[in-house]
Amino acid sequence: MPPSDTTVQENNTTFPTDAKLAKKVIDRCNAIADKESILQRQSYRMTSRQLLRDTYNPSHPKRFKKAREAQQKLRTLAGRQLQELERCLERKAKKKYTEDLRLFNSVIQKIKSDKDKIYSLHKPFACWVAKGKAHKPYEYSNKIRLMVDPKSLVVLAIEPIISQMKQHSE
Repeated sequence: MPPSDTTVQENNTTFPTDAKLAKKVIDRCNAIADKESILQRQSYRMTSRQLLRDTYNPSHPKRFKKAREAQQKLRTLAGRQLQELERCLERKAKKKYTEDLRLFNSVIQKIKSDKDKIYSLHKPFACWVAKGKAHKPYEYSNKIRLMVDPKSLVVLAIEPIISQMKQHSE
């Protein structure tokens, strides 16, 4: 059996701030409501866009308070959208969107000290990997197992490490 090695497969994931993820949850809830023809009380499209802008550059002394309040407001609005969507969806539609709704809930309720954080909605099993390089100290990616033939150096198999994906799917 050829030797196997673990490495990192990069993802197309931006730096995941809580505000960005909350905005994406609001947008996805709106998209689901539009698909299922659910009339919402409010979509928060314009409000969430402005609140996301308000969260930029929170380390500036004059913007710190405004950024923190905007981030909290975004999480609140995302929670409202999610509750309204869960309440208005029919049973068939709820079954169809069960995984999405569970993912949205875990994004909204995440705590800073959690181990299994979700960094991306489109790849929920992506993890934070410390690289230790000056130009790229860390990245968001999947851990994969790589099998290479030692003589010909041909890649025989690439498979994701499943332990992380099982934790997020449960």
